[in-house]
Amino acid sequence: AHAEALNAQAAAFQSQGDFASATPLLEGILEMTKDPRIRGVAMQNLGTIAAENGDYQTAEHRFLESYRCFKAADYQWGQAFALNNYGRAAMDRDNFEIAERVLTRAVELAREIEDLDLAAIATMNLAETMLSANDLERADEAASTALGYFDMAGNRWRRVECLRLLGDINRRDGQYEVAHRCYTQGLALARELGVQLEISRLEDRLRSEEKLNTSEER
Repeated sequence: AHAEALNAQAAAFQSQGDFASATPLLEGILEMTKDPRIRGVAMQNLGTIAAENGDYQTAEHRFLESYRCFKAADYQWGQAFALNNYGRAAMDRDNFEIAERVLTRAVELAREIEDLDLAAIATMNLAETMLSANDLERADEAASTALGYFDMAGNRWRRVECLRLLGDINRRDGQYEVAHRCYTQGLALARELGVQLEISRLEDRLRSEEKLNTSEER
């Protein structure tokens, strides 16, 4: 019970971006309990903090340990969630082969437990991994699948992310008009939702398009 309470306290600090206060609490949990589910949650949160700090190697290690804890606890949702984050961290370290394998399993497991939202998020990460590996056809298919789910579910914030990703895929493939439509649709929706980070990302992409068009005209 004490460990559970510390996890909740650490999560509160983490949500405020106070990682310095959250980290010792989470590390203390690992010292006080052998319960695999509780340890898995603590490992997951430590991995997220490491990823937020740009330490993807530590994040990858923490997420893998979290997955092992959840597997020992027979906690399938936790396994799928940890695999998604582990795959994302592997992608951020350019370990595309590992990332694709792990994220594919995350999608499968999320579907097995019928968490379609988690399956779609993992599919979106899988699409980004394929884009990074220049596997554009499969990246487009995966991103379109994720977008279709978020459209159906009414998750407009994730829809913005998918539109940005589809824009990136089409721009890489030389489909500039399609990419432009994806970026402008995503930007309009991001502004409507007030998602500042996505607004900045999409405005940057549209500005880079304008610079490219200007240089070509010259």
